[in-house]
Amino acid sequence: MELNFNKINVNVPGNNYEIQISAGGLESCLELILKTHSPDRLIVITDTNVAPLYLKYFPEQSSLPMHVITVPAGEATKSFDNFQNICEDILRFGVTRKSVLVALGGGVVGDLVGFVASTLLRGLRFVQVPTTLLAQVDSSVGGKTAINSKYGKNLVGAFHQPSLVIIDVLTCHTLAEADFIDGYAEILKYALIDDGDFFIWLNENLQAIQKRDPQFLQEAVHISCLKKVKYVEADEREQNVRALLNFGHTFGHAIESLSNFSISHGASVAIGMCMASEFSFSLGLVGEDVHRKILDHVGRARLPTRCAFSIQQMLPFMRKDKKVVSSDGLTLILLEDLGRAVVRSRLPEESLVRHFGSSDSQTSPLPQ
Repeated sequence: MELNFNKINVNVPGNNYEIQISAGGLESCLELILKTHSPDRLIVITDTNVAPLYLKYFPEQSSLPMHVITVPAGEATKSFDNFQNICEDILRFGVTRKSVLVALGGGVVGDLVGFVASTLLRGLRFVQVPTTLLAQVDSSVGGKTAINSKYGKNLVGAFHQPSLVIIDVLTCHTLAEADFIDGYAEILKYALIDDGDFFIWLNENLQAIQKRDPQFLQEAVHISCLKKVKYVEADEREQNVRALLNFGHTFGHAIESLSNFSISHGASVAIGMCMASEFSFSLGLVGEDVHRKILDHVGRARLPTRCAFSIQQMLPFMRKDKKVVSSDGLTLILLEDLGRAVVRSRLPEESLVRHFGSSDSQTSPLPQ
């Protein structure tokens, strides 16, 4: 059967690359990398969950030195220790500027490998092969790389674009249900900040997407990547409009950190989007109907709308958020309508405390 590929070109200063989206293209992944990159050495970095499933698509090549590094699965892997260990391992194996790194896995592997690639020999090419829905629609595209600090998530990193992104949506079939639902939060984000019609499409096709129907899943991933690329091309270094992609993330990253990452990224962002929607409603930016539609869809998607942390607990982490550019208040991404987001700066912390502080948990309720 002939595969249907969606191809998206990404054009940023000094770096143009392609995103290939298919249902079944992973089988020809290695062949594509060798054809497009002609590497002298290939270093494949994956994790303990992904290796048994997909490392088989990277068999050793007699004509090409290849090295595989397998790291523990989980957010804790994005650490200084693992960053150092991978760098030393690659240097021990031998590497030149013609070598290529492959990030085979979810967002944790992609972020970590991208940061390694940005620093080794002052910059190596790397290919993103995201195997989770979350990574396919978000972290694999756009060149953000990072590791975590004890002071918060993704605070040590660099912008380093991949040289190719290969997405096979069939890898989503091996995801646990919770992990798949986790990735859907980022798809919903694109609809909320950029495209009301996409939100309507998601409402109509949510069941097919959650059944992991390849046709609908490929379409959802394709539209999401198109949205991400639009913002990346307009603002690669997140100086202005790319910040809109962080809708829900200022709250969400605080929730992740407070939970010691036991609350997943997608779940945290879903809660964060509900909080941002509620705060937008409280400021009169959106009507009650918009907020209700968002809460309803998040619930139908089986994502959480609330957490047990207070806004007072969250604020110390929110102050360290990379988007906070002012010393006299917070910067948040809020909504003006379904499909239209706005950056609001210099928001007094007291306004969040007044609104959220009376509740035992951060939630998004509305009067009955």
